[in-house]
Amino acid sequence: MRRFLIGLAAALGSALTLTNLTGCAAAEQPGTLQNNNPLGTYVNELRELPGVESATLGITGQQTDIYGLDVTLTDDITDDELSTVGAEAANFTTITSDAGLTAAQPMLKRGESSFEYFDNLEGDALTAQLSYWMHLQLDGIESVEMRGYTERITNLQSDSTTAPTPDPRYVAIELPDDADADTADSIVAQLRAVTDPGADSGQWDLVVPSAHFKGEFHDAKFPSVAEYGYLSTVASTFMPVDDLASAEVSFYPDNDVPLQIEVVSFDSETDDLSAEEADAAFQQSAIWEQLGPLMQDLADHVNYQVEVLGNPLSDGGNFKLDFTVSDCAFTGDSTWPESSAALGEIWQHAMKNSSAKCSPEVVPSP
Repeated sequence: MRRFLIGLAAALGSALTLTNLTGCAAAEQPGTLQNNNPLGTYVNELRELPGVESATLGITGQQTDIYGLDVTLTDDITDDELSTVGAEAANFTTITSDAGLTAAQPMLKRGESSFEYFDNLEGDALTAQLSYWMHLQLDGIESVEMRGYTERITNLQSDSTTAPTPDPRYVAIELPDDADADTADSIVAQLRAVTDPGADSGQWDLVVPSAHFKGEFHDAKFPSVAEYGYLSTVASTFMPVDDLASAEVSFYPDNDVPLQIEVVSFDSETDDLSAEEADAAFQQSAIWEQLGPLMQDLADHVNYQVEVLGNPLSDGGNFKLDFTVSDCAFTGDSTWPESSAALGEIWQHAMKNSSAKCSPEVVPSP
C-alpha cells in the first residue's frame, strides 16, 4: 500500500518509465532485468546477495515520479550479510540521482519488521544501526520498525553550509497481542539489554494494537526502567476496563509535566447526557474507579497530566476532562467542577496513602 497506491494516470506513466529503466514491466514478478542500464544492473546485483529473498523497484507520485526500493531479507540473514546488503541498499538514492531521478529511502524488510534509517548514515554507523534493528527482533516481538522522522527525497535543495546529519531515529516495537503484564515487562527488559549504538535524537513507540494501547517516549534512548514503569502502571490500571476504547501514554523527558496520559472510554451509562448530567455520571463510571489507584501509584514520583475522553453530549461536543499534577499540586478542569473537586479530594487521600514526601495542595481550576 505505502508506495504503490497511485492514481491510474500516474500509474500508467510510471509503468512505462519503469519498463524503460529495468527492461521489464513494473507489474511483473521480480526476475532478471534484461538490459544493462545502471539501475537495472544494480537491482539485479542486489537480488544475488546472500540474505536477500527479493528486491523490488516501484514508483509512486501523483505529479513527480518517486522511485522506491523494497528489499526482502531471509529470516536467517547473518549480521555480516545484513551489513553488506544495507551498504548496497544505501547506494540506491545516489544511483537514482545520478540517473536524474527522484528516490525515497530504500526499505529493508524481515518478516513484519522494516528498516528505512539510511539518510546520512554510512559505513560502521549504518552497520551498527542495522545490527541493532535485527537484534531488537526478539522471539515474541511482532515487529520492529526503524526509520527517520522525515523521509528526505533526493534531488531536493539542501543547506550546503552545514554538515549533513542523520534524521532523528524513530523506532516502533509491536508487542505480542496476548502478552500479560509480566510477559511484557520481561520482553521490555530484554530489549533494554540490547546494545544501542545511539542516536542524537529520536522517539520510541511501544504498541499493542489489539488492545489499542500505545506508549510514546520522546527521546533517542530506550525507555528507562522508571519511564517504562509509568507505562506499565497505566496499562495495568486501565486495560481491565471493559468500556476502554484506547489508552496512550506519552513521555517528554524535557517537559515540566513529562508524563501525558490519554484515556478514551465510551461508557453506556454516560451516553447522550447533558454536560451537567455527565459531570455527575462520570463519577459512577469504570474509568473513575481507576483514577484513585493511578494517583496513588504515581504519587509524587513524576509530574503528570491525565485527559479522559468519553461519549458525545446531548448539548454538543464530547465529554473531555483533564487534570494535572505538578510539583505536588493538583489542578482540575473548570468545565467539570463537581468531578474536579471530587478528584482533588481523592488525590489528596492518595498522596497520604502513598507517603508522599511533599505537602499536597489543590489549586483552583483555571
